[in-house]
Amino acid sequence: MEAFLLVRVLDACYTVDKALCGFSSASSTQIQKLQSIDKLEYLSSEELIAWWEVSLCELDELIKSRESVSVSDSFRLADIVTANRTLQEALNRLVGDCWTPLREHPQVWEGLLRGVEDIERQIEKRAERLRVAAKVVEKSFEALKKRTKSGRPTEKTGTHTAEPRSPEAIDEGGHLGTLSRSDAAANT
Repeated sequence: MEAFLLVRVLDACYTVDKALCGFSSASSTQIQKLQSIDKLEYLSSEELIAWWEVSLCELDELIKSRESVSVSDSFRLADIVTANRTLQEALNRLVGDCWTPLREHPQVWEGLLRGVEDIERQIEKRAERLRVAAKVVEKSFEALKKRTKSGRPTEKTGTHTAEPRSPEAIDEGGHLGTLSRSDAAANT
């Protein structure tokens, strides 16, 4: 069951990668590169988590700057929201159903337990960042639809292509903080 849930986590993460990269041919090269990384390395990569943060903020800003609702943004948002739901569900099942028994018998799983806890922390980071960002981007998209007085997407397909960012780039911009503040302001 653990392997199945980890595959679901990976699939959700890859869906987010695709949504963030956009639909250009250069993006498909980026996606292939991301998917060729060792699966455990991919799940534990701080750089990839940082890339998500920056890219989700860039997507939010792109949507806020739009004059009309685009088809590509509609698909990308739907993919992000669906991946967010899948990631949250898979993480809850991994933590609750799968890894709890490992913790109950640490002497049996001594070396494995530390690795599982590291992966769990990284998946939780991804899940939290995606949860906050998906909520903010979805609100921005809804505001765009209200602003344009039409929920119908246009054929305009301006793409957002994101490149990997370092954790230092995240620290400089405080992107998750920006998303969190946007979310908090929208809720008041």
